[in-house]
Amino acid sequence: MQGRLPGFQFSLLSGTEEEIIEQLRAQSVDVGLSTLTGKRPEGLQRRELARLSMVLLVPEKCGVSAAGDILGRDRIDLPLISVPADEPLARLFQGELQKRKVDWFPSVEVPGPDIVLRYVAEGFGAGLAFGTPGRVLPRGVRAIPLKGFPLVVFGALWLGKLSPPGAVFVEEASKLARELAAKTIPPKCLDQE
Repeated sequence: MQGRLPGFQFSLLSGTEEEIIEQLRAQSVDVGLSTLTGKRPEGLQRRELARLSMVLLVPEKCGVSAAGDILGRDRIDLPLISVPADEPLARLFQGELQKRKVDWFPSVEVPGPDIVLRYVAEGFGAGLAFGTPGRVLPRGVRAIPLKGFPLVVFGALWLGKLSPPGAVFVEEASKLARELAAKTIPPKCLDQE
């Protein structure tokens, strides 16, 4: 953004999808970046930026190398570490488990994906996360793809017509998302660097 709009400044706030929509409607933010679930809220515009897969992060010492090693069990005794149940990632994951008639509910809910990773690295269980291209995992943590699970759609939201700086921001975000999506690098471990 600095290269395209010298002197450009912005504030970065975090919030749930609902909080972002509220801030857009109150016109306290120009552009929101969020998961895109359900129908587009009335009056809001949106652009899809990325579709992210779901993965399970597991401690390598637990011996799990495929999702079926966990999901195929009659009784799953490995604790699940997840973001809160109202987050789209957790909702989509639990919805797919229900379709598959698998019961596996979080033992630990944490506020964000970075904390999920930290708990997995400490050996507290398996964590639900986004499959982020090029992500570097700590030593001893493995990412296991959840094949057949729905993708989580991430995008930009705005109200009405974008301001010129807002349009540049969405364009740059789209460009960055395409660059990340083009990476086919599987998650790496720090000890492999």
